[in-house]
Amino acid sequence: SGGAVMTDPALLAGTTLCMTAFWQALNTPGRAGRLWGYAFFAGLAIGLLAKGPVAVVLTSLPIGLWVLLQRRWLEVWQRLPWLGGLILTVCLSVPWYILAEYKTPGFLDYFLVGEHWKRFTVPGWKGDLYGNAHVRPKGTIWLYGLACSLPWSLVLLTWLPRKEFRSGLFKRLDSGDGWILYLMLWAVAPMLFFTLAGNILWSYVLPGLPALALLTAELMIIGSKFLGKPLAAFKTLRWGGTVILLIFTVSLGWIAMGYGPAERSQMRLIAAYRDRCTHSQEPGNLIYLFKRPFSAEFYSRGEALLAHNLSETETYLNHNALDCLAVPIKHMDRLPKALTHRFNTVCQAGQYYLLVEKG
Repeated sequence: SGGAVMTDPALLAGTTLCMTAFWQALNTPGRAGRLWGYAFFAGLAIGLLAKGPVAVVLTSLPIGLWVLLQRRWLEVWQRLPWLGGLILTVCLSVPWYILAEYKTPGFLDYFLVGEHWKRFTVPGWKGDLYGNAHVRPKGTIWLYGLACSLPWSLVLLTWLPRKEFRSGLFKRLDSGDGWILYLMLWAVAPMLFFTLAGNILWSYVLPGLPALALLTAELMIIGSKFLGKPLAAFKTLRWGGTVILLIFTVSLGWIAMGYGPAERSQMRLIAAYRDRCTHSQEPGNLIYLFKRPFSAEFYSRGEALLAHNLSETETYLNHNALDCLAVPIKHMDRLPKALTHRFNTVCQAGQYYLLVEKG
C-alpha cells in the first residue's frame, strides 16, 4: 500500500498514532503521559488531513467501546488534555479545509457529503472524481480482513476451536489492564464500521492491521502457554513468516514482469511519450481515447487529454505538431482506417498502445 498512489497509508499513520498515544496516555504517569495525550490529537489531525472524518470514526469506535466495557470514563476524562488537544487538532486541520473550499468551491459538499456519506450508502455511487465505486455485497469487508491478515487469520481459526486456547484467552481478557480487549476492538473496528457500506475497497481494513500484528503476538504467547507447547509460538511465527516471504517474493516477481498493478500503471507509456517529445521539434498532445486512467493524470501531471469519442479526438489534434494517442488494446478495432493511417504504433504499455502521428 505504501507504494500505491492513495491516501490510505497516511490515514493508517494517523489512526495508529491515535490508538498508540491513547493507550500510552492512560498508562504513562506525569508529563510524558500528557505529551502522549497531545500526540493522540495530532494523530486525529493527520487522519483528518489524509482521509477526512472517517479517521475520527475509526479511532473513536474502538476507544469508545473499550472505555464503555472497561468503565474508565473518568480516567479518560482526566488523563487526556481535551481542551488543548482539540484546539491543536482544529488548528492543524481546519485551515486546510477552508483553503480547499476557497480554492475549489464545492469541495466541502463533495468531500464530506459525497465521499463520507454517499460513497457508503449509495450503491454504485457515480460521483467519485478520483476513483471508482466498487459495489460489493454488505459484509464483504470481513472477507477482505480475513484475506489481508493471512496467514495469521488461519492460525487463529485453527486455534479457536481448542478449549484450552479459549480458556487461556478468556483468562487474559479478564485481566485488569484490558490490553487484549483493546487490541481486539482496534483490529475489528474497520470491519465493524464498513459492514453495511455499499462501496468498499480491500484497503479499508488497513487501520486495523497494526493491532492485529500485536494481537497475533499475544495470541501466540497464550497458545504456547495454555496448549502446553513452549515452542508453539516460535514454530507458528517461523511457519507464517516463511509463507509470507514466499508470497511476497512471487508477487514481487510477478509485478516486476509487468503483470498485476504494473499492468495498470501508465508510468511506462507516459515515459515513452516524454521520450518522443524530447526527440521531436514539434511535440504534440497526448490524447487518451475513450478512457483516461487516474494513473495517466498522475504521471503526466495533468497534461494528458481525454477524448470520449472519435469526433472529440479531432478537436484535440494539433495540426502543427506530432500528436500521440493512447488507445486501450481492446478498443483498437474501433479506430477508423483514416485515423490509423495517420499514426504509427510505437509501443505497448500494459493495456494500452501508444500511437504517434506520422511526420
